[in-house]
Amino acid sequence: MQLSPKHNVFIIDAQDETSDRSYQIYRASRAVSDRVYYITNKAYDDDHVLTLLNPCADTVSLTYLQVFQLFAYRISKELRSIPKHPLFEEFKKIVNSKTITYED
Repeated sequence: MQLSPKHNVFIIDAQDETSDRSYQIYRASRAVSDRVYYITNKAYDDDHVLTLLNPCADTVSLTYLQVFQLFAYRISKELRSIPKHPLFEEFKKIVNSKTITYED
């Protein structure tokens, strides 16, 4: 596995028999990089652990998907890494992709 201090790593706790192993992998990865984060439904005294309440383990991946969508949006916005394609203006003439209440 390639891992360096420059890598960003997100490890998701599947909330099943693999939970202990995923936490061990998180701890080992943190020894290499300070940019490693663990997403779980358990509380840890660690500022790199994001604890999210998930009422149903069967939908854990859907619950955590929102986190990655938010990260991708914020990072690409901050870095200005995804410019809009020129044809997007044509799209917006037909329908706006944001709701009326959206605030940028």
